[in-house]
Amino acid sequence: MAFDRLEPFTPGEQVMQRQLATIAMILANVYRDRDEHPKLYEIKDFLPASEKDGMSEPEKKQQSWQDQLAMVTVINAALGGGSMKGQNE
Repeated sequence: MAFDRLEPFTPGEQVMQRQLATIAMILANVYRDRDEHPKLYEIKDFLPASEKDGMSEPEKKQQSWQDQLAMVTVINAALGGGSMKGQNE
């Protein structure tokens, strides 16, 4: 859509567009005529053109063991767990 290039969706609107497209995709797949449309619909079939451009898989950043340990420490603290570092069974 030309308007999307002039006034792009905000991040919140992009999330809403994806949510609505997901609902539309699910309903279309549930109620589709399998003889007329044997292939399942995909989410990109229901997104505005500007959203389809960004449908490629985002590049995943390799997470270091230090980052993983920091995340485990945060989750452990949030759930009230303690550290067992250095304890032998």
